[in-house]
Amino acid sequence: MHSKNKVELATIQENPNNWKSSIQPDVSQESSHDPRIKSHHGLLFLWQEIKTAYSDKSVIAWSCWWTFASCGNLQVGNYIQNLWEVITPEDNKGTIYNGAVEAFGTLISALSVVTLGFLPVNWSRRGLSETIMAAVCVFNTAAVIVLAQSTNIWASYALYSAFRATYHTVISLATLQIAKSLTKQRYGFVFGVNMFMALVVETLLTVIVVDKAGLDVDVRTQFLVYGGYFGFLSLVFSAAAFYTVYKNGCSYRFPIEETYYVST
Repeated sequence: MHSKNKVELATIQENPNNWKSSIQPDVSQESSHDPRIKSHHGLLFLWQEIKTAYSDKSVIAWSCWWTFASCGNLQVGNYIQNLWEVITPEDNKGTIYNGAVEAFGTLISALSVVTLGFLPVNWSRRGLSETIMAAVCVFNTAAVIVLAQSTNIWASYALYSAFRATYHTVISLATLQIAKSLTKQRYGFVFGVNMFMALVVETLLTVIVVDKAGLDVDVRTQFLVYGGYFGFLSLVFSAAAFYTVYKNGCSYRFPIEETYYVST
């Protein structure tokens, strides 16, 4: 018994570091439970995912359109009922078709997306994507400005239905173009980031234009602002389209077998 204690004491004297390490806590284990370190690692991982997912220029372009076009679409959809209330004549207040128009807009949006799926168009051709984005923003600019000044409820219904159809058609195309540039594991991440950014921009636009803390303008003026918003987007995407076509040339073509269709 005594000899065993002597051996252990001698071992400790020869290697005092072993004894210290046996009684000191494992710092690495403690740090792994530190919330600050976990948060730091989580942010680094998130940043790396963003850098990887948005490394493709096509993903960046379509994601920008997704973010800003979705913001404008949400704003128009949120306040179109208020505008229709102003446009509807007093003697027709009891007979309104707002709900039917919303349903009709959804129907023609679905039909337009299905039609898009059968078009034998190479949507990946350089310059085509930017041209489509710019063209839709130009149409949205005109539609929203006319909506803001319209006094005919039926014309307003028609313009709103066309507005919704173009948005849902091109957002389906954006989904296709983004998805084919990503791995399946990143679909939800990128789409979630795009929608989150759209909601952030929408919140800022609401605070500035609609909220009492901001401009607090009437509904017709709101739609004029949204028309200007889409007008700015049309200028940006038109410039991008001209630059892409000028840089790559109008004669650029992909092989026929690389034609992509919208999945319906």
